[in-house]
Amino acid sequence: MPNEIEAKMKLESFDAVRRRMEELGAHRVGKVLETNTFFDMPDGKLVKEGKGLRVRDSRDDKTGEHRHVVTFKGPQGKGELKNREEIEFSVDDGDALAALLRAIGFEMILSFQKRRETWELDDCEVVLDELPILGSFVEIEGPGESSVMSLRQKLGLTDRPLIQTGYATMLAQRLEESGNDKRRVTF
Repeated sequence: MPNEIEAKMKLESFDAVRRRMEELGAHRVGKVLETNTFFDMPDGKLVKEGKGLRVRDSRDDKTGEHRHVVTFKGPQGKGELKNREEIEFSVDDGDALAALLRAIGFEMILSFQKRRETWELDDCEVVLDELPILGSFVEIEGPGESSVMSLRQKLGLTDRPLIQTGYATMLAQRLEESGNDKRRVTF
Protein backbone atom coordinates (compact mmCIF):
# COMPACT_ATOMS: atom_id res chain seq x y z
CA MET A 1 0.00 0.00 0.00
CA PRO A 2 1.26 3.52 -0.71
CA ASN A 3 2.33 5.68 2.20
CA GLU A 4 1.76 9.37 2.69
CA ILE A 5 5.08 11.00 3.67
CA GLU A 6 4.76 14.67 4.52
CA ALA A 7 6.09 17.57 6.53
CA LYS A 8 3.40 19.87 7.92
CA MET A 9 4.16 23.25 9.50
CA LYS A 10 2.02 26.11 10.79
CA LEU A 11 2.52 29.56 9.23
CA GLU A 12 1.22 33.04 9.89
CA SER A 13 1.28 33.94 6.18
CA PHE A 14 1.91 32.21 2.86
CA ASP A 15 3.65 35.23 1.28
CA ALA A 16 7.29 34.20 1.88
CA VAL A 17 6.69 30.57 0.85
CA ARG A 18 4.90 31.61 -2.36
CA ARG A 19 7.74 34.01 -3.24
CA ARG A 20 10.35 31.34 -2.57
CA MET A 21 8.49 28.75 -4.69
CA GLU A 22 8.27 31.24 -7.56
CA GLU A 23 12.02 31.93 -7.25
CA LEU A 24 12.71 28.18 -7.42
CA GLY A 25 10.50 27.73 -10.50
CA ALA A 26 7.65 25.83 -8.85
CA HIS A 27 4.54 25.12 -10.90
CA ARG A 28 1.24 26.33 -9.41
CA VAL A 29 -1.36 23.61 -10.01
CA GLY A 30 -4.43 25.43 -8.73
CA LYS A 31 -6.68 26.26 -5.82
CA VAL A 32 -9.72 24.46 -4.45
CA LEU A 33 -12.27 24.72 -1.67
CA GLU A 34 -12.54 21.35 0.02
CA THR A 35 -15.19 19.91 2.26
CA ASN A 36 -13.68 17.04 4.22
CA THR A 37 -16.16 14.71 5.91
CA PHE A 38 -14.91 12.01 8.28
CA PHE A 39 -16.77 8.82 9.15
CA ASP A 40 -16.39 6.25 11.91
CA MET A 41 -18.32 3.39 13.46
CA PRO A 42 -20.63 4.34 16.38
CA ASP A 43 -18.07 2.94 18.86
CA GLY A 44 -15.29 5.16 17.41
CA LYS A 45 -13.24 2.13 16.34
CA LEU A 46 -11.28 3.92 13.59
CA VAL A 47 -10.30 6.91 15.72
CA LYS A 48 -9.32 4.63 18.63
CA GLU A 49 -7.01 2.74 16.28
CA GLY A 50 -5.49 5.96 14.86
CA LYS A 51 -7.19 5.42 11.48
CA GLY A 52 -9.35 7.70 9.37
CA LEU A 53 -12.01 7.43 6.67
CA ARG A 54 -12.65 10.62 4.71
CA VAL A 55 -14.85 11.69 1.83
CA ARG A 56 -13.52 14.88 0.24
CA ASP A 57 -15.41 17.15 -2.14
CA SER A 58 -13.07 19.60 -3.90
CA ARG A 59 -14.40 22.52 -5.94
CA ASP A 60 -11.88 24.10 -8.30
CA ASP A 61 -11.77 27.90 -7.82
CA LYS A 62 -11.26 28.57 -11.52
CA THR A 63 -13.55 26.03 -13.23
CA GLY A 64 -16.07 25.25 -10.49
CA GLU A 65 -15.56 21.57 -11.26
CA HIS A 66 -16.14 19.12 -8.37
CA ARG A 67 -14.04 16.07 -7.57
CA HIS A 68 -14.95 13.46 -4.94
CA VAL A 69 -12.19 11.41 -3.32
CA VAL A 70 -12.41 8.69 -0.68
CA THR A 71 -9.37 8.25 1.56
CA PHE A 72 -8.49 5.69 4.21
CA LYS A 73 -5.49 6.51 6.39
CA GLY A 74 -3.78 3.95 8.60
CA PRO A 75 -2.12 4.60 11.95
CA GLN A 76 0.79 7.04 12.16
CA GLY A 77 4.18 5.41 11.66
CA LYS A 78 7.30 6.21 13.63
CA GLY A 79 9.68 8.92 12.52
CA GLU A 80 10.13 12.66 12.27
CA LEU A 81 7.67 13.10 9.40
CA LYS A 82 4.02 12.18 9.16
CA ASN A 83 4.09 8.72 7.58
CA ARG A 84 0.99 6.55 7.28
CA GLU A 85 -0.65 4.10 4.93
CA GLU A 86 -3.01 5.84 2.52
CA ILE A 87 -5.58 4.28 0.19
CA GLU A 88 -7.31 6.81 -2.06
CA PHE A 89 -9.69 6.67 -5.01
CA SER A 90 -12.20 8.89 -6.82
CA VAL A 91 -15.96 8.40 -6.99
CA ASP A 92 -18.53 10.09 -9.20
CA ASP A 93 -21.05 10.90 -6.47
CA GLY A 94 -19.82 11.92 -3.02
CA ASP A 95 -23.36 12.24 -1.63
CA ALA A 96 -24.24 8.69 -2.71
CA LEU A 97 -21.05 7.39 -1.11
CA ALA A 98 -21.86 9.20 2.16
CA ALA A 99 -25.36 7.69 2.08
CA LEU A 100 -23.86 4.24 1.50
CA LEU A 101 -21.48 4.64 4.45
CA ARG A 102 -24.37 5.66 6.72
CA ALA A 103 -26.49 2.75 5.44
CA ILE A 104 -23.81 0.22 6.44
CA GLY A 105 -23.35 1.68 9.91
CA PHE A 106 -20.82 4.51 9.67
CA GLU A 107 -21.57 7.91 11.23
CA MET A 108 -20.35 11.34 10.20
CA ILE A 109 -18.09 12.49 13.04
CA LEU A 110 -16.67 15.73 11.64
CA SER A 111 -16.93 17.86 8.51
CA PHE A 112 -14.85 20.94 7.78
CA GLN A 113 -13.87 23.19 4.91
CA LYS A 114 -10.34 23.95 3.83
CA ARG A 115 -8.91 26.27 1.18
CA ARG A 116 -6.01 24.53 -0.55
CA GLU A 117 -3.52 25.93 -3.05
CA THR A 118 -1.32 23.29 -4.68
CA TRP A 119 2.17 23.67 -6.15
CA GLU A 120 4.70 21.19 -7.59
CA LEU A 121 8.43 21.51 -7.09
CA ASP A 122 11.17 18.94 -7.58
CA ASP A 123 9.45 15.60 -7.01
CA CYS A 124 7.15 16.93 -4.28
CA GLU A 125 3.74 18.49 -3.90
CA VAL A 126 3.50 21.61 -1.74
CA VAL A 127 0.09 22.67 -0.46
CA LEU A 128 -0.90 25.87 1.29
CA ASP A 129 -3.89 25.10 3.51
CA GLU A 130 -6.17 27.58 5.27
CA LEU A 131 -8.66 26.20 7.79
CA PRO A 132 -11.31 27.83 9.95
CA ILE A 133 -10.34 27.99 13.63
CA LEU A 134 -6.88 26.44 13.02
CA GLY A 135 -5.25 28.91 10.62
CA SER A 136 -2.63 28.46 7.89
CA PHE A 137 -0.34 25.50 7.21
CA VAL A 138 2.10 24.33 4.56
CA GLU A 139 2.48 20.63 3.73
CA ILE A 140 5.25 19.12 1.65
CA GLU A 141 4.49 15.61 0.41
CA GLY A 142 6.92 13.49 -1.53
CA PRO A 143 8.17 10.02 -2.35
CA GLY A 144 10.57 9.85 0.60
CA GLU A 145 11.80 11.61 3.71
CA SER A 146 14.97 12.92 2.07
CA SER A 147 13.13 14.68 -0.78
CA VAL A 148 10.58 16.17 1.61
CA MET A 149 13.24 17.39 4.05
CA SER A 150 15.40 18.77 1.23
CA LEU A 151 12.51 20.84 -0.13
CA ARG A 152 11.62 21.97 3.39
CA GLN A 153 15.15 23.36 3.65
CA LYS A 154 15.01 25.01 0.18
CA LEU A 155 11.76 26.75 1.17
CA GLY A 156 13.34 28.11 4.36
CA LEU A 157 11.00 26.24 6.70
CA THR A 158 13.49 24.37 8.90
CA ASP A 159 12.79 26.75 11.78
CA ARG A 160 9.13 25.68 11.84
CA PRO A 161 8.20 22.75 14.11
CA LEU A 162 6.92 19.66 12.30
CA ILE A 163 3.33 18.68 13.03
CA GLN A 164 2.33 15.03 12.73
CA THR A 165 -1.28 15.48 13.81
CA GLY A 166 -3.95 15.54 11.10
CA TYR A 167 -6.30 18.49 10.66
CA ALA A 168 -9.35 16.46 11.75
CA THR A 169 -7.69 15.54 15.05
CA MET A 170 -6.46 19.10 15.65
CA LEU A 171 -9.89 20.54 14.89
CA ALA A 172 -11.74 17.97 17.03
CA GLN A 173 -9.40 18.72 19.95
CA ARG A 174 -9.84 22.48 19.54
CA LEU A 175 -13.64 22.13 19.41
CA GLU A 176 -13.64 19.90 22.50
CA GLU A 177 -11.37 22.28 24.44
CA SER A 178 -13.68 25.21 23.67
CA GLY A 179 -16.79 23.25 24.63
CA ASN A 180 -18.08 23.54 21.07
CA ASP A 181 -19.98 20.43 20.02
CA LYS A 182 -20.29 21.44 16.36
CA ARG A 183 -19.45 18.70 13.91
CA ARG A 184 -19.55 20.95 10.81
CA VAL A 185 -17.04 23.79 10.51
CA THR A 186 -17.10 26.14 7.53
CA PHE A 187 -15.64 29.50 6.52
